Amino acid sequence: MDKEFKEKLNKIQKLMRIDKGTKGFQYSIESFKNEDGLIKVIADKSEFIYQLKELPELYAPEQSFYLDIDWDDNYYLSLLNTIEGTIRHIDDSSIGLTDARVIYSLEEMVSKPELKSNDIIIKEINGRLRFQLSISDYTRSEVRGALRKVLKSAKRHNQTGGIRGYLDFIKQFIP
Repeated sequence: MDKEFKEKLNKIQKLMRIDKGTKGFQYSIESFKNEDGLIKVIADKSEFIYQLKELPELYAPEQSFYLDIDWDDNYYLSLLNTIEGTIRHIDDSSIGLTDARVIYSLEEMVSKPELKSNDIIIKEINGRLRFQLSISDYTRSEVRGALRKVLKSAKRHNQTGGIRGYLDFIKQFIP
């Protein structure tokens, strides 16, 4: 987690109730000048420009014991949604995206989530993970687990649904 980033968020937007039992911030994020990790955060009170830290700086410390991850928990669903929402966004803005391309990129990232690449999928997932980890405490193992879970889903839906089986599947669930 990036404490400096969270402090800046706190200054421009107060924590508020989103729904029963959930509190959060309401703001929008824009890429700024197409520079890697440079974002503009806009909230009710103000806005600021911020350079996101790299993933290795943002990972929470690893637990000395193995935790079985409950992927139905909202905390982990948020991580999965970050990855799949990015893929969905790329699919909307890219003509010709296929499951094979998504699977290849995810396979590259599973072993090294912080991988730097010109591959649009890797680049975008990396950027959105940098933002997500700036405001949340996920370990590198949890990020790798989420990438593995999405990869497994992509392979499964590709096998049963064809060249765009996975992309068509997430289109049903992610607007």
